[in-house]
Amino acid sequence: MTVGRRVNKGTVYDYCEQAAFSVRQAGFAETLHTFTEPEAEQHMPRPKMWGAEIHKNEENLGCFKNFRHSLKWLLDNTKADWFLMLQDDCIWRQDGSARIHEAINDKRYQNAGFLSPYTSKAMVNLQKREPKQWATKNAWLPCRFHNNAFWGAVAMLFPRKSALAMETQSKRYRNHKHHRKLDVLVGNAMRAELGLDIYVHAPSLCDHIGSWSTLGRHRFKGNKWGRRGFLFRTK
Repeated sequence: MTVGRRVNKGTVYDYCEQAAFSVRQAGFAETLHTFTEPEAEQHMPRPKMWGAEIHKNEENLGCFKNFRHSLKWLLDNTKADWFLMLQDDCIWRQDGSARIHEAINDKRYQNAGFLSPYTSKAMVNLQKREPKQWATKNAWLPCRFHNNAFWGAVAMLFPRKSALAMETQSKRYRNHKHHRKLDVLVGNAMRAELGLDIYVHAPSLCDHIGSWSTLGRHRFKGNKWGRRGFLFRTK
């Protein structure tokens, strides 16, 4: 989980505690690694309560650089076959862990670029499927890009080999300097550059609870419909 400090006109937006609680409520028992920006320490999940391992950044990295630092650390320091990368304003459906573990044990997804448990409406092809069916049906669907871009860095699930390929082979990913465009960058690195498939879950297993963005995304009028999990429900 990447943790940043969100402050707007003196108001601190603290979602991390709620996000960490949701991870455990959804059934995840794995170690929760948190990669925390300076000055955000007071907003970190309590380590003993949530079984979290805290990694404190020495300097402010911003969205993209903190993500890359986090994923590279996990590649270098763990033997995990899959990595679930979360932002600090993500909550889960109750059966989230069960659905994720089903997916990582399914051979169909072993060679995927990544799976997105968080699904923006922008990523679903509404022309070919009936949305009402998705309210009760669980499915991993091939991802539709909106304006040639992937939307939704809230939660991304990577097989080790695709994460490693992105880190070592993707020029877009390796050379990116800006702190923004994490989701767009990762989506294009995986699909356009590495030729790997991306899947989204319908209905969304996660919801994006952040009402204010350090990147200013909340200011775009047409973006509000794309900032909530598609047909998300808690159970």
